[in-house]
Amino acid sequence: MNSSLKSPVGYDVVLIFPRKRLTYTEAMFPMGLASIAAVAENAGFRVKLLDLNVYKGSLLSDLKEWRPKLIGIGGTTPTRKSVFKLSRLVKKQLPETVIVYGGPHAAFTAQDTLRGIPEIDYTVAGEGEYPFLSLCQKFISGDDIKLNQIPGLAFREGDIIIQNPPERINDLGVLPLPARYLLAHQYPIKLDFFDVQADFIMTSRGCPVQCVFCSASAMYKGGVRVRPIDQIREEIISITKNGLIKGLKIFDSTFTSEAKHVKEFCSMVKPFNMIWECEVRADTVDYDLLKIMKEAGCVYIDLGLESSNPKFLNMLNKNISLDQVLQVIDWCDELGIKVKLFLIFGHPGQTFRDCLQEISFIKTQRKRVAFFDVGIGMRIYPGTQLEVIARKKGLIRQDFSWIKFKPPWRRAMIGDLSDVMTLEQKKLNFYHLTFLALILHLRGLIITRTMYQKIFAQYFRGFLDKINIFRRNY
Repeated sequence: MNSSLKSPVGYDVVLIFPRKRLTYTEAMFPMGLASIAAVAENAGFRVKLLDLNVYKGSLLSDLKEWRPKLIGIGGTTPTRKSVFKLSRLVKKQLPETVIVYGGPHAAFTAQDTLRGIPEIDYTVAGEGEYPFLSLCQKFISGDDIKLNQIPGLAFREGDIIIQNPPERINDLGVLPLPARYLLAHQYPIKLDFFDVQADFIMTSRGCPVQCVFCSASAMYKGGVRVRPIDQIREEIISITKNGLIKGLKIFDSTFTSEAKHVKEFCSMVKPFNMIWECEVRADTVDYDLLKIMKEAGCVYIDLGLESSNPKFLNMLNKNISLDQVLQVIDWCDELGIKVKLFLIFGHPGQTFRDCLQEISFIKTQRKRVAFFDVGIGMRIYPGTQLEVIARKKGLIRQDFSWIKFKPPWRRAMIGDLSDVMTLEQKKLNFYHLTFLALILHLRGLIITRTMYQKIFAQYFRGFLDKINIFRRNY
């Protein structure tokens, strides 16, 4: 590396995880950015990793002091406007700094983003570790790397947006452990129903199916790849070294996609004497595999059904049957594994009466399912087949822009505070969905109060943070 091209003080690279909107989900360590940071650090670059959800400093003042040559911002569709605002502020203060935007939203909206947000110089699709490293080598080290040679990169060439196809990392073992040490902040989460402090970990990337409402399989094309067991063991050791972490939330899209990997993981994790949670598909487990998981500490599984109606299961491309899901619930009931069941109200073509039938199904399973995670309203994310379907049906205008989109106020009636489009249909509009949410709440089938308590607590903490930042700066 040409050291003369480095920033005179501070850091070569600053990676930023944007502030999330109000949500009832737990705060999560930004593992994607931590992996990118680890690759850049291994190549000799000085990296600073910030999570604006926990960062207490004065960001613009700090950036002016650090003067990074490159800023990478991650994020999702709900956080996109935070990214856009941040990019404008940073570019105004540091006009020479290159801003790169990555993550699932950037991956599928390069044209929209680069045309509408001139402050963002590049977007990256797919796995970002090596494309971002190439940008570091080009803009910090001064290496002669052509933009059209960087996989997944989107950039402007005059009035044209060029998008390079992404490349898959076939062997995840080549990646170093995520640089968790760059964020000293603790992310205190607990496994549902268990008073145990836990942490997130990923053991694989990708998903074996292509559900129409999810972009995971498009984000990580080519199916599932698993990490080497020795590398996962090393990361668990680093997570548990402070003696506080006694549980794991495995954040794989489908942890049980490969039985061999599951068995190796169970054999490895058992001596740690930890309890853990994972997401499974009904067609990837049997009684024997669940028993092995239980004996290795699995106490809780997340099981996606989305609808008990075969018509909507087929439409969603779930490739599972209701009988398969009920069989898994039976096995878990026998083994003592708690089940969280995912359902969605608002599928294309679904009616109010269809949703009432779903409520009847929930009532039949409430004694065997620990928690129903019911999505009121089908959210439309970029890069999904649902987005394509909605455009063809005229439910999304052809000139639709994620930059300009503002959610209608009536979405608040169903407790949806995200900045994502929700499918609205004549036979199942927001008023229908609101009534369904009220029925679920009054019958005790969803824990609405707990969700709103978490949202209020986040709002109050965020309000206090803003006051403290104002005091420090003024």
